[in-house]
This record gives sequence, C-alpha cells and structure tokens, in this order.
Amino acid sequence: MDNINKVINLTIEYIDQITSDGRVTSGLIKFSSKTVDKEETISMDIYVLQTNFIRHFNTHIKEKENFINALKEKINQKYSKIKDFKIEIIENKIIVTRQRPNAKPCAITITYEM
Repeated sequence: MDNINKVINLTIEYIDQITSDGRVTSGLIKFSSKTVDKEETISMDIYVLQTNFIRHFNTHIKEKENFINALKEKINQKYSKIKDFKIEIIENKIIVTRQRPNAKPCAITITYEM
C-alpha cells in the first residue's frame, strides 16, 4: 500500500503542476498494464503535448484494482473541495478540470485499465 500512496501522491503532484501552467489546456495520464521482469505491473505515462512533456514510469504496483480505487478516492477527496476544480469519473477515466482566472481551463484526463 505504501507504493500505491507514493504513486497517487506523484499523480496529484503532476495534476497540480500541469494545471498551474497557463500555457497548457490539456494533458493525459495513462495507467496501463505492462509486463516487467515477467511480472504484470502498472505503468504510468504522462503526456502534455503543448509543452512537449512526456514521462514514463514503472510503478511496481501489481494490485491494479486496489490502486485504481484508492486513486479515484484520493483525487475526489482532494479536488472536490476546491472550487476551481471539477471532477468527472466516467467508465475507465477520470477528468480533472481546473478553471483558471487568467488562462483557459485545463483538463487532465486520467485513463486506466480494469
């Protein structure tokens, strides 16, 4: 569970950083299954095309369902209380949209496989 919390906190940190950049109006964080050293784990890929920012991580997390449920809960807890943010959870994705007073809104789409 400790690694799950680290990856969730990293995800939230990226959401905060990306939505704070006034040049950026969208981004994608994608969680998918990958086989690493003959074990299936979750990978995290981050794409912000407007700034040419791309990062790939092996999270070393094997408990996909526990991770996704904890991620949805933590994102909802954090951003549902902040008036500038809107959270939508639709099928296999979470959309976090930040309304910014001096820039266009920024939407981060988080996708995952179940």
